[in-house]
Amino acid sequence: AVVSTQSTGSSFVMGEQFLSHSPIPSVEFDDTSTQQGFTLSDVSSLKSASSGSDHSLDKISFNNNLNEVEKKLKHVGYLIEEMIETEKTYVKALTDVIDGYIKRLRKDPSSGFDEITMKQVFVNIEQICMFHSSLYQQLLNCSSDHKLVANLFIHNIDKLATMYIEFCSAFPFSLEKLEYLHSNDPFKSTLR
Repeated sequence: AVVSTQSTGSSFVMGEQFLSHSPIPSVEFDDTSTQQGFTLSDVSSLKSASSGSDHSLDKISFNNNLNEVEKKLKHVGYLIEEMIETEKTYVKALTDVIDGYIKRLRKDPSSGFDEITMKQVFVNIEQICMFHSSLYQQLLNCSSDHKLVANLFIHNIDKLATMYIEFCSAFPFSLEKLEYLHSNDPFKSTLR
């Protein structure tokens, strides 16, 4: 983030948060820095820059506020790590369904699962899996910048909604179809 300092002596401005201090220079982020996000390295830079101040109480207060920001950024980092791990697990589960059932059923003509039946039972799981695989890779690529992570979800919200509306709308029928298939002898051995 690009940080500009001014000696107004009365405030410290960080993003949209305003914290009052005595003769410490104010710090404001320009438009470029707020778009890029505020990182842990920015906090370290600000801590280093404040170390030369002669006003020890102001320096302590300034560093305490930076410590709070640093804690919050670390917490955001943990949340992003958890999202990445959850996404990885979800992609693995979807891939297991595709490899263990969909691909196997498509290869076996005697299974009785034509493409219409596949769509009725599995709806759009393959599309969901492809989307989440891509999302997982994108999360890995931008995990160090919380604003990029947020933008990733904002950018994909419509696609997510469309896919899951389709899946959830078809789910009750999918269960009925699966129960029907499971109750018929020719399909019992295929579904095991």
